[in-house]
Amino acid sequence: MKKKLTFVLSLILILSICVSSFITPASSFEHHEITSSYAMLLINLNTNTVVYTQAHDKYWHASYMSELVTFLLLTEKVADPESVTVNVDEDFIKDLPHSDGCLKQFLGDDLTLRDLAAIMLLTGGSDAAYLIADHLSDGDIDAFVAEMNDRCQKLGCKLTAFLTPGYSESKQHYTTCQDLSLIYKAVMDNELFQEIMSSPTYIPERYDNDERYAVTTENSIMNPASPYYFRYVTGGKYAYDKPSGASLVVKTSYKDIDYLFVALRGKNESEQNVFADARRMTTWAYLNLSDRKVINTDQSIGSTALISPWGEYSIDLYADNSAYKTLPNDYDQKLFKIKLDIPKSVELPVFEDQVIGKADIYYGREHLDKVDIVSKHDEGVSLLNDLGRFGGYALAKLFPNIPGEKSEEKATEPATEKATAAHKKAPNKQKATKPAATEAPEEPEEYDEAEE
Repeated sequence: MKKKLTFVLSLILILSICVSSFITPASSFEHHEITSSYAMLLINLNTNTVVYTQAHDKYWHASYMSELVTFLLLTEKVADPESVTVNVDEDFIKDLPHSDGCLKQFLGDDLTLRDLAAIMLLTGGSDAAYLIADHLSDGDIDAFVAEMNDRCQKLGCKLTAFLTPGYSESKQHYTTCQDLSLIYKAVMDNELFQEIMSSPTYIPERYDNDERYAVTTENSIMNPASPYYFRYVTGGKYAYDKPSGASLVVKTSYKDIDYLFVALRGKNESEQNVFADARRMTTWAYLNLSDRKVINTDQSIGSTALISPWGEYSIDLYADNSAYKTLPNDYDQKLFKIKLDIPKSVELPVFEDQVIGKADIYYGREHLDKVDIVSKHDEGVSLLNDLGRFGGYALAKLFPNIPGEKSEEKATEPATEKATAAHKKAPNKQKATKPAATEAPEEPEEYDEAEE
């Protein structure tokens, strides 16, 4: 037992990595793509792996991105937004601190909350956001904004503060790529959100498909008529104003592999724009990264001593799940490291799947995951069983060469296996090439045109 514990402690010292410089666990695998946005974040949603960051924790003007939280509160407060109507009062619109004209063709009419939500999300309609907030708060928009910020804190946002339900030109209206990813994750699976994102145009039902009342998305990456269209995008939010530049959050899906791309302070130029950044970075990820199993639940990851009335004995400990993470196709298994945080001993009883410690998984200097370390069996529950375990352990110490006894094996690096069918592998036929700065990124050959 002492030998095992000594080895575990040595392993902890050897594998300890200084991570004080990381505010959040992040990976930035090497790429050669040309991008123009100041702040970016790219996450594999299947494995919850951050594969690229650039100033992701730096706050910047939130522009119209607060509308995602306005939508979130709408869905949490109203069970059926299609059944609630609101009058588009012209005087209300005129008195707004910022009016963008998104409701000009609907002035004086009644729209459903569903209509207003669609107009808000597709066009960055600040007027619609204000009207939603006014209705949900009985006219107390300040109280609604306070509720928005409280909701952001509950989502885990660290550097987000909103002043309005829609647009604000104030520098005190800000967020980060990291916080935007948390906000978007909270709405992306909502049924109404997915319905709105399923089409680049929207016509309120009451107008019987009259094209005069159609609103079209300003998110060019989702519009088939735009040169910046990217057909693997399944949803997103775009915003632009001259002082803060372009903001974008989009989800892409290819062969059941999903990525979330977030950018702030992006450009909105013909040759350099935030849409090109999203397309290049997600294409790079699909071509060069794959899902890998970095810890196997059947492999002991460490051990600890159990303190019982009749003495001490050692038990093996295991990770509580098989951790899949996204890594480069040409990853180096030697760069996998595990930092264990396991107590020297624990007192009985110990139950099956009880959390005993933690394990941090690293690839090089990048922190991939933190998993629980658990016991596989009940200990200290059955006296007969525990005496048998202790007796066997004592015999092994007294007679280490008894035939059939398992000798202690030196711990190895965590087994790394390719993802199973449930964790499908990203395309791995060629590496992304470096596109010219003036060219729109081309779709990789692996992308199946038959999927159109």
